[in-house]
Formats: sequence, C-alpha cells, structure tokens
Amino acid sequence: MRYLLTICFLSISIFTANAQQEVFNKLYLHGDDGWKFLDILALPGGDILYMINTESGGIQSVDLVKTDAQGNELWTKQYSNPNSSSVIFGNLALDGPNIVMALFFDIEGANSSIYPVYSVRQFLRVDTSGAILDSASLYVETNFSSTQDMISDQNGGFVCVGSGTDTMPVFGGSNKLTHLAYAFDADFNITWQKLYLRYKLTNYGTGRVTSIVPSHNGGYVLLCYTRYGNSDSEFDLLELNANGDSIGVVRLSADSSVSFSDVIRTSDGGYLVVGSQGEDLQDYMQIHKVDSNLQTVWYRSYPSSAYGSYAESVVEMPDGGYVIGGYIFTDIDYTINPYLAKIDANGDILWESTLPTGPEGYDFFQHLHLTSNNQILAAGVREQDNNDLTIIIAQFIDTTLITSIHNAELGTVTLYPNPTNNYLTVQFEQPVQQGTIYLHNLIGQQLEQRTLKGESSIMLSLNGQAGIYFITLETPNGRWNYKVFKE
Repeated sequence: MRYLLTICFLSISIFTANAQQEVFNKLYLHGDDGWKFLDILALPGGDILYMINTESGGIQSVDLVKTDAQGNELWTKQYSNPNSSSVIFGNLALDGPNIVMALFFDIEGANSSIYPVYSVRQFLRVDTSGAILDSASLYVETNFSSTQDMISDQNGGFVCVGSGTDTMPVFGGSNKLTHLAYAFDADFNITWQKLYLRYKLTNYGTGRVTSIVPSHNGGYVLLCYTRYGNSDSEFDLLELNANGDSIGVVRLSADSSVSFSDVIRTSDGGYLVVGSQGEDLQDYMQIHKVDSNLQTVWYRSYPSSAYGSYAESVVEMPDGGYVIGGYIFTDIDYTINPYLAKIDANGDILWESTLPTGPEGYDFFQHLHLTSNNQILAAGVREQDNNDLTIIIAQFIDTTLITSIHNAELGTVTLYPNPTNNYLTVQFEQPVQQGTIYLHNLIGQQLEQRTLKGESSIMLSLNGQAGIYFITLETPNGRWNYKVFKE
C-alpha cells in the first residue's frame, strides 16, 4: 500500500452560534504521479499555494500548485534538482510579494563522484506566477538530515528547523541525529546553524525539532522531540535568542504515549501546544497552554471520540479562541475522518466537526492556516490503493462570535452592537496611541481605513449588504483581526 494524499482546503468564518454552512467543495485529480504532501501557504490576496512531491520514471520533483480563493486551480509549476532522484522535505514561506521554497533533496548515489555528499538543501525564490527569481544550494555532508518547518525572521531572512547530525560541516563528533535549527539571509547565505539538547541522547537516541514560532522576546520557540534508545521519549519547548543560542528549555512531557505536533505564539503573550496521548484507538487530544516563560497555564485532555482523536495543527482566531485540526477514529476498524474543533481561551470546547472520509477511510488534516480575510485553511492527506492523488477543496461558514476580546497590548477590545444594522463601535480599554483600523468585506475588499492617534473608541459604518465583515487593527507592535456580522 502506498500513501497518497488528499489536500483538503477548509475555509471557516466565525460569526454567530452553533451552525455550519458549506460554501463550496471541490475535487481535483492529480493521478498516480502524486507522492507526498509537503506544505501549504495562504497568500495575502486570498489565493492558495500548496506543494507536493511527484514522481515520474523513478525521478522525484516538486510541484507547486496555485488556486484562487474559491479553490479554482490557476497553474502548476514543477521544480527538480538534476543531481537528485528523491525529494525528502519541503517548506514554504512568504517573502514580501514573493515566496521562498526550502527543499531538501537526497542525492546519495547520484553523481557521487562529483558531489561526495548525501543531501542538498536547495532554496528557491519564486514570484506569484511560479517563476524562479533566484536560487542557491547547500550540500550537506551527513547521512541524514531533515527540515520540518520554516518561518521568516525579523531581518528579511528565514529560520528552518528539523534534525541533523554532528558530522555536518560545522560540527565534528558522534554522528548522533539531534535537534537542528539554521538561519539564512535574504541572499540564501547561512548565518548560523546549531544543534541542541545533545546531552539528552543515549547512544541510540534521536532528536528533531517539529515546529518553530517567533518568541515574544525577539527570538524563537522550538517544539522538540527526543526518543531514547529504550523507546522512551519526551517533548520539550526550547527558547532561542535571535542568534540561535539556547536561553531556556522546559519539559512538556516525559510520557512516551504523548506526542505533540504543533506550537503557536498566542496574542496573550504565551504559546499553545497541541498533540495527543495514547495509542491503539485510545488516543485523545492534548492541549498545553504556557505563558511567556514557558510555564504551564493550563493543560487539557479531550476524549472527543470513543475510539480516539488526534490534534495535528492549531491556529488562533481573532476572538481569542483556537481552532484545532487533526483526525478522529470513528469506528473500531480504524476508520479515520478529518476533524476540526474550536476551543475558547480557557480550553473549553465550543464546537466540533467531523468531515466525511474517503473510500479507504483514512483522511486527516495536517496543517491549518489563517488567511488574510480570517478564514481557516486546512490541508491533509488521504490514503488510497488506486495510486491516484486527489485534492479536496472545501469552504465552510461556521458560527461563533465573541465580541469582547482581551489583548495583551490593548486590554479588552469590545465591538458593539454585534450583530449590527449599520453602525459599529470599537472600544479600547487602553487608548491606541498609534495605529490604523481597516474594514473589509467577506471577499477581502477594503471599505474603510481610519488612523488612530490616542483614541479609546471609534465608530464605523457598515453600508454594504448583510453578512460578515472584518475589522483589522494595526499598531507598531502587531496586527489583530475581529469579525462582525451585519443583519
């Protein structure tokens, strides 16, 4: 059996209470060349980019596919490395109006007399049409390495995380696979590259970084997995400064039945980590909320199904809640359905949604993103036996609204009346000394822009038709989004 994928795009807008409405649901057939889902990106204008690994004639390449905000496919571009037959990992990140692709190719046995190495990191900068603007390659002398996640930094560069060994060019030593992070600037020059937590490894232990987010202190927070030689394992949060130096580590769990998948930075100054605990149809979601010092605020378990559920990814919503994506076991025969749930700021579940699964009964979400118009983009995989790669794109309108939201910088922000017939007041607990507030409709059109200079409240007019509108507040310290509904 071969693992093929269904990439599921799910856009959800939150506006009232306890109902869901499907906007569209489309299928795309890629055939048997599709191999592996790599990454997905929501573009500022509402378009979508996803990246997959394809194979033809024993040679693997990377396909970048672009759709519009309604899921209509616009184009597909293919990229490859002439010295490689295998694509191992790939990540996407925004770079102003362009996109950076960080690819990891295995070139063992391919032109080994020319490149006596095992793998290559290839960086590409492409525009929104997929045309290559510039590129660079870094050949890595290691028997294994990986890139699991990538984010942009504050200086126009990028930081990647994954796993690496002590035999990489800047190291020398024991060949242990451990936690890796490296940064490169806008010209694709490596600025720093470091390994972490090697003291935790036994002779047969391994480690990797599964996720990275910017910290609240100008550095980074890494979600780290360590597996020991005796099959025990643990998860840690590791904090780095802007130069990649470790400045603190906190253990999340030393229970080998616990597995965390994603971490996000939250607007209240802390972080949220999601995953699961258990195995063999008995696992259930685990959510861990920590403060700015990585200390536990609350820890929740959610037995959402009699047969188990798993959280793969999470996004913070403008109202201070969180939407979690993953999968749920719906019967004892290991049938897996895509799963979404929303929790409030205290971890209480507001709603849950189980989506239909494919004919093989093995679909799940891997990635969630919040789009520029505050919708949720979800991507996942499907296992099939017919060697076909199918893309599912679906959009839903969901229903929850919290009109008073606490913000670490602004205090409580209140929008009223909500729903409204026309005029809306936005009230700030603390006056906004410098900022801009924007009003957009559901399709992303800007309807109004106002400058804030010490105001504690502002009134906006929603002159358009009934439906969902989005309020965006920008200050020098951040950007916040809120939803309102016009009757």
